[in-house]
Amino acid sequence: MGQATRLSVTATQKSGAAVRASAEAAPTGHRREHTGQIAILAFDHRGSLSSLLEPEVLARTGGVDQALRQAKALIMEAAVEAAPKVAEVARPGVLVDELHGGELIGAAKRSGLLLAMPAERSASPETELELEFGTDFGAHIERCDPDLVKVLVFFDPERPAAVTEREVLTLRALSDWLVSSGRELLLEVQVPPSERLLARVGGSRERFESELRFEATMQAIRTFRAAGVSVAWWKLEGVVDRGQALALSELARSGSDPAHGCLLLGRNAPAELLRRWLEVAAGTPGWDGFAIGRSIWLSPVRDQLTGASDRRSAIAAIGSEWVRLARTWAELKSA
Repeated sequence: MGQATRLSVTATQKSGAAVRASAEAAPTGHRREHTGQIAILAFDHRGSLSSLLEPEVLARTGGVDQALRQAKALIMEAAVEAAPKVAEVARPGVLVDELHGGELIGAAKRSGLLLAMPAERSASPETELELEFGTDFGAHIERCDPDLVKVLVFFDPERPAAVTEREVLTLRALSDWLVSSGRELLLEVQVPPSERLLARVGGSRERFESELRFEATMQAIRTFRAAGVSVAWWKLEGVVDRGQALALSELARSGSDPAHGCLLLGRNAPAELLRRWLEVAAGTPGWDGFAIGRSIWLSPVRDQLTGASDRRSAIAAIGSEWVRLARTWAELKSA
C-alpha cells in the first residue's frame, strides 16, 4: 500500500478531512443489543508477535509472514474446535487481523464465533495511531464484515496535546463511520509505563501500576468520550482494586452514549496477576468478559513452530486453556 493511501496520525488536516468524508458517506444504522458474557481468543498480534519469533522459527517456516500465518491458522483451528465448550459458559469469539488471518475469517463465521478485527496498523507505545488501510478502511470492514471493529490506543497523558488530538481525529472518523453503518467499536486502551509517567511517581513501577495506570485509563475514557468517539466495548488492562474496576465500568457505561461494558485484556501478564485481574473484573458489574491472547496460546504456538510439539498437541493445549479461562470467568462471575 502506497503512502498516499495511508491515514497517518502525523498527517495534515487534509487527510483527516478525507476520513471524515468517508464517514459522512456511510449509511445510517444503530447499535446492536447485547446480553451475556463474552470470551474472545485474541490473536490479532502482528509486530508484537513477530518480535517474539526466534531465528529458528523463521528458518523453519520461511520468514515472518509465513510464521504468522501458520501461527494464526493453528490458533483458529483450536478456536473452532474448542468453541462449543466455551459456548457453554460464554459467547465465544476471536480477534484476528486481515493481514495474516484474512483467509481464516470464513472458518470463524461458519463456526458461529463472534468476529472482531483490528482497524489499526500494528504499532508500539512509541508510535502514533494509524489505520491499517488508511481512508479505505470502510471497504475492508465491509468486505470482512466483522461483528466488532477493534482499535488499540497507547494512551499517555504526558504526550504532546497535538498527538492526542490527531489520534482523536482518527478515532472519531472511524467511530462515525461505524455508527452510521450499524457497526460497533471495541476500543482497547493500554497505558504503558513511559519515562514521562514514571517520573511522576519517582520511577516506581509499583506506584505506576497501583495509581497512575488507573488514573490515565480514566482520563483516556473521558478524553475519547468527550470527543464524540462512540465505543461499544472498552478493552482494558486489569486492576487489583475493586473500587478502581467499578469506577472504570461505571464511567464506560455512563452518559448519553453508554458502552455495553468492559472486557479484560491479558497483556501476557504472569499467571498469578492474571488470576487476580480475573477475580476483580468478574466480581465487578459492567465487566462482561475478556479478550485474551498470548496468555492462552504463546507457549503452544512457539512449541509447534520450533518442532518441540506436534500440531495436534498445540491445538489441544490452546483450546483447553481457552476453555479453562472461560469457565474460570463464569465461576468467578457467579460467585
